[in-house]
Amino acid sequence: MLIFLLSSVFIAGFCLAAERGLEIEYPSLPGVETPTTVKTALPDFIRYFFTFSIIIAGVLAFGAIVLGGIRYLTSAGAAAAMSDAKDQITSGFLGVIILLSSFLILNTINPQLILPEKPPLTPTESGVRIYSNTDNCGETAIDEDKEINSMKVFQNLPVFKKEREGEIVLDWGSDGEYQIESVEFLCGPEELTVEIFPEEDFSGTPYLLDYEESEYIEGITHCEDFSSSTDHRSIKLDWHIPGVYLYAEDDCSDEPKIYQASSDTLPDFDNRTQAIKLIGGDYDASLGKYQIRYGVALHEHENHQGRAAIFDFDTVVNAVGYGQCYPISNITSTGQVNMTFYVSSITVYQEPRYKEDGTEQIIGAGVRFYENKNYAMHDEGADCESKKPPQIFGDGRSVSNVDPLTYCADGCSSGCNDKFTSMEMDGHYIVLLFEHEDYQGRCQVETVSNPDFRPHPIGQCGWLGRTDCLTSFIVRARK
Repeated sequence: MLIFLLSSVFIAGFCLAAERGLEIEYPSLPGVETPTTVKTALPDFIRYFFTFSIIIAGVLAFGAIVLGGIRYLTSAGAAAAMSDAKDQITSGFLGVIILLSSFLILNTINPQLILPEKPPLTPTESGVRIYSNTDNCGETAIDEDKEINSMKVFQNLPVFKKEREGEIVLDWGSDGEYQIESVEFLCGPEELTVEIFPEEDFSGTPYLLDYEESEYIEGITHCEDFSSSTDHRSIKLDWHIPGVYLYAEDDCSDEPKIYQASSDTLPDFDNRTQAIKLIGGDYDASLGKYQIRYGVALHEHENHQGRAAIFDFDTVVNAVGYGQCYPISNITSTGQVNMTFYVSSITVYQEPRYKEDGTEQIIGAGVRFYENKNYAMHDEGADCESKKPPQIFGDGRSVSNVDPLTYCADGCSSGCNDKFTSMEMDGHYIVLLFEHEDYQGRCQVETVSNPDFRPHPIGQCGWLGRTDCLTSFIVRARK
């Protein structure tokens, strides 16, 4: 109750502060950052609140124990007063136990909530560093009588030479004192492409700096030689953030929309997707593979309804090459036929990471389909002696025309009378269930077991919608 009251007071104070510009000055506490603005991150507020509550509640609990002890010692001969004092001491100890329990619970949920200080941040380098008077990024000077100069670039620069109020504040490029002779990449090849333009504001035909994955060694920066005789007056950094890139042009010439999670709708991009790129991350040079790989299912309607098509990382890369444009009309290579449609929602998933031997870390065996709900097998009585679980389908399996006798049979002769009613999933998978053959018609996406298809569109076909619609399906492993 005490912690609840303290929580209410603290939250009310915080809300008032947020509304009126943080007029409250929070007291300083040992080992925790004191909030000074409403823009303070929520984890910092939680950490401060927890520490504040523990200190106040601990002081009150200790005070209750001490006060109860004094009352007990001064109440000799008064049975009722001694009993009340004992109850007060017991309540104080109970408060201490509750405090310790809350500590253990929060530590179990998220240890970061109870750390007295912020965890240390590991600094990272990104972007590029440009050098003058050296063609090997600072190792040796071209003209030993001149100094080597360098500048870190982490955003687009529309000009290399810039003046402000008559003073030169940037003096690089073809029109400046410092000519670019080499460029040092501070990140991996999957993260960045650099374009150096002959004119200001990114005009003219750019010089492309994009070193190969085979040249990348983790933890070692990479240097690219650049001839100062090549005109250079502006620079653009094209970041390759891992994720699913959606384009409105089938040649990917426009600005993309980038997704790393599923979306029920596509604000400002509804019915515009014509092409995709799948960009990976965490490149493992020893395996020659990306550990972070995204796949995507494109849906015709919002909320993942209507027709759908799935694109996994390896399929797209094998078809057009890594980082290349993949028009969604080019869909036959995925085994899906005549599936061109407008896109209004997407399901994004991460594919399994690779183990040291190069195989995927697939979790679980796959999925099974059952005739009855709650994963119950067909019952033919005692005459059926060969009953066994239905066939299981793992990563990469797809069936364009489901035969109930073949794919749902559990060892008995009849198979499923009305095909599938439930699906049991063992592990981490994404399953696309289609209404018609060849992965066409309405599609339903599942990422967990479904004990009953009947309340869902894929289970509402036939007379009065009492039989399932499932006729083809695709199974893909996910992280």
